[in-house]
Amino acid sequence: MSVLSEQLLSLAPRIEERSHSILAELANSIAPSEQVTPLLEICHKSLEEGKRFRAFLAFVGGSLFTHAPIETLPLDDLGASLELYQASALVHDDIIDHAPTRRGNPSAHAAFSSYHRSTHFRGDSEDFGISSAILAGDLLFSAAESAMIRQCENLSHYRDPVMQLYARMHAEVAIGQFLDISAEQRPLDTNDSEAINASTALTIVSHKAANYSVVIPATLGALAMGASPLDADALGMVLAPWGHAFQLRDDELGVFGDPQITGKGAGDDLREGKRTYLLALTWQNASTSEREKLARRLGNPEMTHHELDELRDIVARRGRKLHEEVISTFEAQGFLALESSRFTPEQRDTLSQVAAMLIKRSK
Repeated sequence: MSVLSEQLLSLAPRIEERSHSILAELANSIAPSEQVTPLLEICHKSLEEGKRFRAFLAFVGGSLFTHAPIETLPLDDLGASLELYQASALVHDDIIDHAPTRRGNPSAHAAFSSYHRSTHFRGDSEDFGISSAILAGDLLFSAAESAMIRQCENLSHYRDPVMQLYARMHAEVAIGQFLDISAEQRPLDTNDSEAINASTALTIVSHKAANYSVVIPATLGALAMGASPLDADALGMVLAPWGHAFQLRDDELGVFGDPQITGKGAGDDLREGKRTYLLALTWQNASTSEREKLARRLGNPEMTHHELDELRDIVARRGRKLHEEVISTFEAQGFLALESSRFTPEQRDTLSQVAAMLIKRSK
């Protein structure tokens, strides 16, 4: 484990505590009532067991532009804001994906449905679960906004650029999510090599992952610690390719990763019918008979283990090698931008460690 990884892991409890605290304070200021206890309990549960990755990157971005130790940076509210927003997005994402679980626990809408049944409410438990989870996501979003307002109150510079970039992050996710679900609905014509479009897949990666998960969190931290807009742009030039590589690695792990390490079911992306860049490469290079199997089975949550293994084998033979080459290309592009930048040797060393954390991983 790198020195940077150890430093960041030490921040996790602090960020988690701040996230829970801000959510609780906001809710208690509005409705300190037992009637909303189920809502708050599920919101707090949604904050547990996350990697805190976006918050970590905010601290890394800030550390590049100060000589203070990373653990002393006053970015707890920014970190909490990013984690609260991530929790909000995941609650809504699980509704979109009809996902029954999240990190080994019932997803928010499933938990609300269970609560409905246990209390013998009238009406449909699934409808109640979905409606309540939408509201839980909205409450988490409100808490994220509250955390960001706190952070900006303590900024002496670049307050407007920070808020504008934070708002842009929300828009990036919404647009990327819409493109994602739209791509999943496109008919899979086995005679059309572009039925799963590689260019569209990379556009989705740019919005939903490269910018949201990597570039924007680090840039927010940098601006909050006084980096100039020019420095922030230089940071984005380095991190954008690595952000793409980060998501492509995630997609590869979603098909071939070890569930004991990733915490995700092997092949879940295939069961959900995700139109990833890995799947686009696979589709382009697959035979007609292989495309027919893909078309029949993608997005089928009831797929048998044997059927899933067959699809994974197709992906392994038709897309995985090319996919790994593209990951390597994005990695090299980031290092090329780093080499031509104005960053100091110390800053470059930190960013090189970030690249390894993003790309050289098994979970």
